Formats: sequence, structure tokens, C-alpha cells
Amino acid sequence: LSSLKKLRNLSLGGNKISSVAALKNLTKLESLNLYNNKIKDASSLSKLSDLTYLTLSGNLISKASAVPSLKKLSTLDLSENKLKDMSNFPSLPKLENLYLRENKLKSVSGISSCNDP
Repeated sequence: LSSLKKLRNLSLGGNKISSVAALKNLTKLESLNLYNNKIKDASSLSKLSDLTYLTLSGNLISKASAVPSLKKLSTLDLSENKLKDMSNFPSLPKLENLYLRENKLKSVSGISSCNDP
């Protein structure tokens, strides 16, 4: 995939992907669907600075810190993961849509400052 430098949209849902490191050089991506995989950590996506839409639903993410801080991200879906709290949630200044259904959350504190400039 690293040779697809101009790729803007990528959907890899419903696979058995556990590492997203191979995607880190797809810097033109605007939309990335990684739902229903085996991902525990997506922080290696931090170089995808044009990303506005990221779906990580149905994975194995247990810590909010596993989500990269992306300045243009407006939609983030973390539904159906293993999140217990939102401490260390990344700074996402453009975030407009956040989906957290079917996790193990007991508190959502930590999200309130994610839009701070």
C-alpha cells in the first residue's frame, strides 16, 4: 500500500488487521475505515494529517491514548471497542462527530478538552 501515495479513501473493514503501521505513509488519506479488525493501537496513524474521517469501531482498543491526535479529524468512531475511560483522549480541535457506543465506559471525563485549540 505504501506506493499508493495519492490515495484519499481506504476501507479495510472486516479483516484481521492487528497493526496499522503499514498505513503511516498514506499521508493524503482523508477517509479511513478500519472497522471490525483486531487493532489495539492506532497511534501510528499520527502522520495522516489530512484525515477527516476515521472509523475504528469493532476493534480491541482499550485506551483512548491509542488514538492519534489529528488536527483535521471531524468524525471518529470508536464504538464496540474495550474503552473503560477517556483519560488521555487526544486533542482533536475539529472533532464534530464522536461515536462511543458499546464500550465499557464508566466515565466520559477527558473528552471535554479535546476541542481546545
